[in-house]
Amino acid sequence: MADQPDDRAAEKVEAPAGTGGPTRAVPVEAVIDYDTGRTVAGRYAPDEPVWLRRNLTAPEAHMMAMRLEAQGIASAVLDENAATLGPAAGFPTVKLQVRAQDVAAAEAALASDETPEPEDLDAAGNAYVTDPDGTRRQFVPLQTYPDAKALNEAALVLGAARIEYHLPGEGPLVLRVYEVDLERAREVLADYEQDKAAEDDDDE
Repeated sequence: MADQPDDRAAEKVEAPAGTGGPTRAVPVEAVIDYDTGRTVAGRYAPDEPVWLRRNLTAPEAHMMAMRLEAQGIASAVLDENAATLGPAAGFPTVKLQVRAQDVAAAEAALASDETPEPEDLDAAGNAYVTDPDGTRRQFVPLQTYPDAKALNEAALVLGAARIEYHLPGEGPLVLRVYEVDLERAREVLADYEQDKAAEDDDDE
């Protein structure tokens, strides 16, 4: 995380309701405090939900959740809908939540699986990235978008369908996916656009 842990420790409930007795608390080096938004260290009940990340976009949060799921780590994306309301909802941000006992494993998974910027683009616009373990991956162009809002909306739809994507860095707003997922990604986005158009017609 970018923030440094606060010196104070956040003491949380050690006996969840219905357990019939105390649960051994687990130490956590750095999570985000619900009340202050600051990064703190503390001891938590193992199954207690804690914030792992905040100030995310919805596509970022869903991509992280997908990577955690691939490692068998349960997570939840919070405030996704409220974040779209902006000032009306007090400017909430999208957050990623995990169980306290999974914080260390989740941090390790995200640290090793962060999607790097493309090393290079070939003549066809394919992006090549190399993971920390040396695995080289290719993402092929799916669609170019006129603005970041449309790009992020499409990425969110793909994330919900469990299709891994690659967001561009600088330059054209091209959304890329694995070649094996290309046709399915097109179908998912086409279905989404049809449903969206049908909802617009119903509103008229």
